[in-house]
Amino acid sequence: MKEISWEEIRELQRNEKKTETLQRIDEDIFNKLKNYLNEREKIIEEGEKEGSEIGREMAKRAEVELKKAKSLIEDFIANREKKIMRNAIMSVISGVEDTTNMTSEEEKLYIGTIRLIREFKENIFKKEREEIKREDINLTIIRFIKDVPKFLFEGKEYGPFKEEDIANVPKKVGEILINAKKAVIIGDKDENSKDNK
Repeated sequence: MKEISWEEIRELQRNEKKTETLQRIDEDIFNKLKNYLNEREKIIEEGEKEGSEIGREMAKRAEVELKKAKSLIEDFIANREKKIMRNAIMSVISGVEDTTNMTSEEEKLYIGTIRLIREFKENIFKKEREEIKREDINLTIIRFIKDVPKFLFEGKEYGPFKEEDIANVPKKVGEILINAKKAVIIGDKDENSKDNK
């Protein structure tokens, strides 16, 4: 595998930064970048181990080059990741998957991100549905047999209610109103009883 040059790394980073869409890159680009960094680290290590003036100078140069290369590579990868994330979000919205100009590694990131976004959304709506079901279980339908002004119960406002109004309220609220002879449960045998008034 031919080693990538400093100029090629700079060009990759520059092109990725100025384009809205993913630029076309070699399938093995990330291996080339990894090898480039490994080579610079090897030069630093060998130069320091050698101990000569030339060795130290080579190590110093390689260190500067390594630092600059890491910065460029990080920027290059970050720009591609942003585009992949944006594409994944658009794919979830549109239902159309597009892996144009992605390497096989990036495709895994893209598909994995789509899956996570979908799971996240499904969990939100699942929780919402479960919450609605839970609320339904804890509700009771009552008919008011007397006027009831607006009131607060556990931080939530209810009413005002007029005589003959029908409402779906939490069971605890229903029990309080029924015990206070202000309402009856719909379907209760005493519902129509005038004694409750």
